[in-house]
Amino acid sequence: MPTRFPWAERRGELNCLYPAYGRDGGNYTRIRLAGGEEVEYPKRIKTVVEEICRAFGTTSNALREVYGPLVNMKNHVPLPLAGDLVLVPVPVRQPQAGSDGALGYFVLDRYAECRPLPEPPDCPSLIVFQDGTGLPCRLHREAVEERRLKARLVAGEYERLHSRVPAAWSGVTNSGDAAGLPRLNGREPVLAFIGYGFPLPHGPAGSGE
Repeated sequence: MPTRFPWAERRGELNCLYPAYGRDGGNYTRIRLAGGEEVEYPKRIKTVVEEICRAFGTTSNALREVYGPLVNMKNHVPLPLAGDLVLVPVPVRQPQAGSDGALGYFVLDRYAECRPLPEPPDCPSLIVFQDGTGLPCRLHREAVEERRLKARLVAGEYERLHSRVPAAWSGVTNSGDAAGLPRLNGREPVLAFIGYGFPLPHGPAGSGE
């Protein structure tokens, strides 16, 4: 069981990640890769999501703050980490304890379709990926499609914000309007991590928040 996963290097293989209880009763995360390979990761799903965000130079809270207003959501906001890596949260299990986590995340670009499952199952739909593998989901197909459409809006906004950043710049800028960065829903200019184009909330000068 690996204790670290090369998220950036293997992001093109990632189909989804979801919470699961191990044989020893531990609350772990399973990483599903293209072709059906599955890795059991000895960390709870919330911790893993933050680990992925850090690997791409951001945090889940920062992304939710920027993109939540776009899709009118405070929770379950799609997380754009790169142009080809948008994580879409969906409920996949009933946890034994509330803190264990119910959400899994599928990669928007790997999505093929959502199929209804026979009623009444715990999971009324199956999210199918481009390689034919699937992830059972506790949402109905229509709700999954709504999540996917919101994720596409987020992906489009991510690309728009990223395209506004001068390609020759590198590092971190806090120059806001001087850099040509847009305001989102009337908010202050965003702080952009230019290396990956991640929009982060604009905090007080020098605060890094």
